[in-house]
Amino acid sequence: MSKVVVRTKEELKIAYAGKVDEIIIEGKLAKQIRDLEKIKLFSPVAIGALTAAGVAFLASTVSGPITGGISYFAAVATLETAAATTGLSVPLIILSCSIGVALLVAIFKEYDMEAVVSGKGIKVILRKR
Repeated sequence: MSKVVVRTKEELKIAYAGKVDEIIIEGKLAKQIRDLEKIKLFSPVAIGALTAAGVAFLASTVSGPITGGISYFAAVATLETAAATTGLSVPLIILSCSIGVALLVAIFKEYDMEAVVSGKGIKVILRKR
């Protein structure tokens, strides 16, 4: 049984790609993953809204200076629509897009999650099903 400890989203991506049996997430990323766990309950429409919001947000950060900031308004509208559709807050939507919506959906589909809270903070343990 393979086991790895990760603290960054890059390390999480590598661990998932390596088909690790048990991923232990520590630090700030552990709290973020725990907060995003509800993604596994989303419908395909909600996943689509979440993905569209991420694309709009990323596109606005690239095109913002070119469009004089007008693209930011479209991105905010898309983020607000995704927030209403999914029930996630805008910061969590942006976070899910930075980690990768497809990666999160795959992780929550293939792994059982256990959150352990201690005096040192939160540790999330993902065990392959």
